[in-house]
Amino acid sequence: MKNWIGKFLIGIGALHTLVGVALLTPLVGPELLADGLIATINGQPKREAFLWFLMSGFLILLVGGMVNFMEKEGIAIPKFIGWSLLAITIFAVFFSPLSGGWLIFIPAIALIRSS
Repeated sequence: MKNWIGKFLIGIGALHTLVGVALLTPLVGPELLADGLIATINGQPKREAFLWFLMSGFLILLVGGMVNFMEKEGIAIPKFIGWSLLAITIFAVFFSPLSGGWLIFIPAIALIRSS
């Protein structure tokens, strides 16, 4: 299948964001709204987890969109993108081996091999 890496990353980013919203919004959403949202995250682990779930999910979506665009346009994807994803994934899986971070090994290695 051609041009699958970007789509795979978009799927991971969407899944990550949806899981974060589904699991953590009921826990922290009402608190955040009651506290006014601004400057209400620091020092509160559930709220920090919520922020990082959303930020990392959106960043994966962003990278996936960029890779998908480059694949469709026939633009060579720099090898450092794959190596960077691989390094981030190794770091993430080292600290959280029971996470879904393992999924990013697939597009990271595919990017390295295709560059």
